[in-house]
Amino acid sequence: MAGQPMGQINLSQGFFQMNTLPVGIIIYMTIMIVMNRNYEPEITRRFKAPVFMLFVLLISDNIDYYLYSTHDTSLLHVLTAVTGYSLRIVIMVAMARIAARNDHVKHKKLYAIPAAVCVCLCISALFTHLIFWYGEDGSIQRGPLAFTPHITALFYAVIFGYKGIDAIKKEKKEEGLIIMVGCVLTCACTAIEMIFSFRGALIGAMSLIIVFYYLHIHMECFKVDSLTGAYNRISFRADVDRYDGHIKGLIMIDLNDLKKLNDVQGHDEGDRALKTLAYKTSKCIPQGCYLYRIGGDEFAVLCTDSVLANMKELKRSIKTAMESTKYTWAVGCAEFTSKDAEFSSVYRRADKDMYNDKTLMKGGAP
Repeated sequence: MAGQPMGQINLSQGFFQMNTLPVGIIIYMTIMIVMNRNYEPEITRRFKAPVFMLFVLLISDNIDYYLYSTHDTSLLHVLTAVTGYSLRIVIMVAMARIAARNDHVKHKKLYAIPAAVCVCLCISALFTHLIFWYGEDGSIQRGPLAFTPHITALFYAVIFGYKGIDAIKKEKKEEGLIIMVGCVLTCACTAIEMIFSFRGALIGAMSLIIVFYYLHIHMECFKVDSLTGAYNRISFRADVDRYDGHIKGLIMIDLNDLKKLNDVQGHDEGDRALKTLAYKTSKCIPQGCYLYRIGGDEFAVLCTDSVLANMKELKRSIKTAMESTKYTWAVGCAEFTSKDAEFSSVYRRADKDMYNDKTLMKGGAP
């Protein structure tokens, strides 16, 4: 370091501090997306955009940092700053849309309206002083709408946080926690950059949110049956252990004539039948109950002690839902009692009740 001017040393340190975390995460995320593009294409598609924009933002911020350190007042400096402001907002919109990916809400594109207004105002900095400009000495001057990007960022942070609360209410606690931490981190880093002019805080926070959110969603896919959206057999076994001591009962469901549907009408029809069963059942079960596909045509509903309804009421609801479809399924249930030393005994009773129901449906005696 001997012989280097102090300003150059500080500039090098600033570049290092600003780039270490996001560069590492961008490289890591790129590798993950390339490796997993054929396994979860929908998730990959959703995360490609924010990762690419994060890369462009990093380049823009580095150019802006260098030009600011040299007291540059050119149009290029204004353009890089505008790019940085805009991309921060657009990345937050992309993450909010990912958090809302399962919402059955019309006009999701309305999410982007505040961002579009903000970006237009930022672009106006190229020929007005509404947002900011650079003085003759290279210092940044704030216009009357200077805090518009920060307010817009806060708006999307609030949406992101609301989606976290919603996820927790829907018993997706892990996802909700990741979103809430990301929301707090984003707000804190926005405040740090705004108050202390500390560079790299928000882009570092965004990098962390993207990578952890991607990993969580990707791991969740391995817990779910890709066809029906119900949890899979591995999740069922894990949750039996997880809720040990808090299991109220079990419902077993078996789709009738799946083999016949596949052989006569094709596998697409069989798939539709399975998805219909899963959809109708999921609409019947309250919070505290979890739906699993544990076999080709077999499903289970695990109910915890937070559920007020009894198993027979839930069984009737699922049977009633069946009547609005062209498919049929047998349903059995069993409640956990003091006589049940192990879960396996509840499983056997629910399974037996389901097969009795199947026999009755075929006109036999249970």
